[in-house]
Amino acid sequence: MAIIVDPDIPMDFVLPSDEKKPKKDQTVFQLKPMTGREFAKIAGVLAMAQEEPEKIYDLLKISVVGWERLRSSSGGDVPFSIDSIDLLPIDIASTLAEAALQLSGLTPEDAGK
Repeated sequence: MAIIVDPDIPMDFVLPSDEKKPKKDQTVFQLKPMTGREFAKIAGVLAMAQEEPEKIYDLLKISVVGWERLRSSSGGDVPFSIDSIDLLPIDIASTLAEAALQLSGLTPEDAGK
C-alpha cells in the first residue's frame, strides 16, 4: 500500500541542543513535509549543497513554516518570516534541513542522489 506524507500537517521540531532545556526555553520549529513536486524542485539544489552550503536555505524556505521562541542575540523574539530564515546560523540550518528531509521520507544520502 502506498502512503504519502501530508504537507498540510506540520511537525514540531526541537533542536537536539534544546531537548534537555525546560519547554519555556526551547525553540520550536514547525516543519512541513515536502511534496514530491517540491522535492523534485529542490533536488538539484541539494546536490550542490556540499559545494554551496547556502543552498540549504532554499530547502528551508519550503519546509519551515513557523517557529516559537527563536531569540535574537539581544534576547528579543524573532518573528517568523520567510526572509528571517536566512538569519539562522548554518549549523542550525543544516540540522533543520536533515529533519525536513527525514520528515519527507528521505535521508540526507537520498537527497544527494
